Amino acid sequence: MPLDAFSDAEARDYLRRRNITDDRLVESMLVLSGRLPILLATLAAETPAAPITDDLSGTAVDRFLKWVDDPLRRVLALDASIPRTFNLDVLASFADVDTASFEWLRRRPFVVGGARYHHLVRSQMLRRKRLESPADWRRKHMSLQVFHDTAKTSLSADRSLLGEWQRHTVEWLYHSLSASPSEGQ
Repeated sequence: MPLDAFSDAEARDYLRRRNITDDRLVESMLVLSGRLPILLATLAAETPAAPITDDLSGTAVDRFLKWVDDPLRRVLALDASIPRTFNLDVLASFADVDTASFEWLRRRPFVVGGARYHHLVRSQMLRRKRLESPADWRRKHMSLQVFHDTAKTSLSADRSLLGEWQRHTVEWLYHSLSASPSEGQ
């Protein structure tokens, strides 16, 4: 089942069919849900009377992980949203992961291509992860920064691996910036 977001027109039509027509309310629901169908449906079910200002990432994440009983796998699912793409080596550089849990994670419906989260799910997971513990957020990005720095350093002498070196350099930069975001983000 695809997890693609509604188009703007589809989302507005859905809310109109749910008798939600106040422009400010519709706009706030579209922004907070990212037009993700399950989150938009969750918001619409509450039939609020005023624009919504709460952060709803917890609601969305709880829905994505609803049937995950193992607390270690729930943590892994949240942690795995931090890298933009992952494999067992990447996850093991900053998280407690074994092969069975890694294979379990790769089979989640929100993991696309077996190596990355669907962008809408990832954005909700990241928001929750960052709000829960900014210090843990920073530590994990710093661990990934070290992982990619080590990888790019080991590849720098071999010109035939330039593409891999570039990929690790971009990821190193991404995690460097994410570990120390500027104020107000």
